[in-house]
Amino acid sequence: MNKKAIALKKVVIGYFKNSKKDFRFTMVSVGVAIWGLLVISSIISGFDNVLIKSITDFYPHIIVNGDYSFDEEQIEYTYSISFEKALLVEPELKIINIFNTTSLKQFSKKFEVNESSNTKYIMGSGLKKYVNEDKVRIFRLNNIIPNYEIIDIDNYFRTNINSFDENFLINKVENKNLGYTAIVLKNPENAKSYKEKYLSNYSSLTWKESNQTLTQTIEIDSLISLLITIFIVLMSAFSVTNSLTFSFLKRKREIGLLKITGFSEKDIKYIFIFESLLTTIIGYFFGLIFSIFTVIFLNFIKIPLPKGIFYIEYLPIDFDFTMMFISFFITIIIVIFIAFLNLNKLMKFDYIEVLKDGE
Repeated sequence: MNKKAIALKKVVIGYFKNSKKDFRFTMVSVGVAIWGLLVISSIISGFDNVLIKSITDFYPHIIVNGDYSFDEEQIEYTYSISFEKALLVEPELKIINIFNTTSLKQFSKKFEVNESSNTKYIMGSGLKKYVNEDKVRIFRLNNIIPNYEIIDIDNYFRTNINSFDENFLINKVENKNLGYTAIVLKNPENAKSYKEKYLSNYSSLTWKESNQTLTQTIEIDSLISLLITIFIVLMSAFSVTNSLTFSFLKRKREIGLLKITGFSEKDIKYIFIFESLLTTIIGYFFGLIFSIFTVIFLNFIKIPLPKGIFYIEYLPIDFDFTMMFISFFITIIIVIFIAFLNLNKLMKFDYIEVLKDGE
């Protein structure tokens, strides 16, 4: 390390020690902003993860038209399914979906009562008002002439998703080939990549494609979280820049002396950008620590949610590690960019005049 680099390092450390008061409020501002951002994004992530789990625990991860029996490593198991439309007769008319299946393995996780050996028809919990003594009157609509039936309901399932609980009836059948193959993957998030790799010659739908209305909610949440991140980061960056400007104006004379002793404008910019980055990083990590403890605390106390409005009992919070990294890198990039632009303007002063005047 040459003498100039050593001198620059000493000046940077000395400047930061002397100007901590100028940046103290900024550190707190950045910390509070990051704290709030990560807690909010963790709540959004919690709701999204609960929704994804509710869908993938009940709905097949991929539905393939026809028979599919490839034994791939990513597949947990498969079963045969088909869909029918039916019309409930009492107490009012309602069109529902009948989910014919050869296996209840995936659905049994959501049963209100443990599966029994004679389980055949399982109804969504939201359809209980249509049941009279565990019997339901339906017209099957898939035939040219509607087929009237009275069926016995053996069990109920609850996914806590209204579009499932209020519209589906599961029918266990013995037929081995119902026209469609349901695939349950070990990791449902791999559904899209699995489809692209192995099912290019098949007509198929992933769980996201089959439930677009629900999955669009997750995409909107991600967009909202990103927008919140950008606005909070911008506010933090401007706060850091204001502190940098104040610190710069206080030390014009010192800057003039540095120029006389051989420091270039680039060296001086480095000093102030380093101060801004150090302030931002310290504030960020304080906010990160507080947000982690807040998420742990909120998960511990389990904040109850109003019944009838939300489909879960307690506020779900999953710490959003993705947003943690995104917010860090966006903050650093914006702080460097704004600080650099601001310093270009601030450096345009006559340091000889400043030294003469003794400012």
